[in-house]
Amino acid sequence: MTITAVSHPRYREDVDALLARLEKDHFPASSLARQPEGSVVARFFQSLLTSAFQPIVRAADHAVEGHQAQLRVYGGGRGAVSPWSLLAQASDDAHLVQLDRLSRTLHALNYFSRKDAGRTLFVNVEPRLLTTVRADHGAYFELILGLLGIPTRRVAIVMPTAGLDEPVTYVRAAISYRIRGYHVYAQLRADAQADLEHVLLTDPHYVGFDPARCAEPRRIIDALAHRGSHAVAQRIDDEPRARDARATGFHYLQGHFFA
Repeated sequence: MTITAVSHPRYREDVDALLARLEKDHFPASSLARQPEGSVVARFFQSLLTSAFQPIVRAADHAVEGHQAQLRVYGGGRGAVSPWSLLAQASDDAHLVQLDRLSRTLHALNYFSRKDAGRTLFVNVEPRLLTTVRADHGAYFELILGLLGIPTRRVAIVMPTAGLDEPVTYVRAAISYRIRGYHVYAQLRADAQADLEHVLLTDPHYVGFDPARCAEPRRIIDALAHRGSHAVAQRIDDEPRARDARATGFHYLQGHFFA
């Protein structure tokens, strides 16, 4: 079959046929549609969902490592609204799980069809899912990625900082993702030793934190490097912050300066 507006060599079938199959077999209560310019949108309740992507770049040369997906929500004739309003509608566990699966599918469809896609798609985990999904974290998304012909190693799961308040659940979920081949992107709230100890138990590929909120960023970077993890400087909004983060030794940079 020929793929027209959206194309990617890993897609195994026509995009429209793929969307119809996903809707029928996985998202019967929602809908997936291709826009004229090629992007894919989804409908959940009365809202229209689409994707935006923030680059994560190498500190050394600003080459793109990947992009972190962000959900954009439109509805009610009000233009863009906060994704939190949609999460509030998904108040029960079943709707929350469905919204998470739909969002990740949407991001994968939109990201891996981009000509400027980096090596890795970074996708968020809503904190409530860590306790809602008891086991086999990442299994359903692995199934979806298989339909697209995308290996799990092309995806990094961004763990929520709120999950660190329940470290046992947090670590178990992160390990489950790693077992399935995903990369893990952990985040620190600050340079609290307890947070760092729990994060290191997940053996993360990336660890992100805001250097401006950290008293000893170099100490954390060295501890991460010793474990084979890459430090990501978050909230880099201008060139001086990027320059300082490079000088401090961060491996990757992320923020509005690059988006």
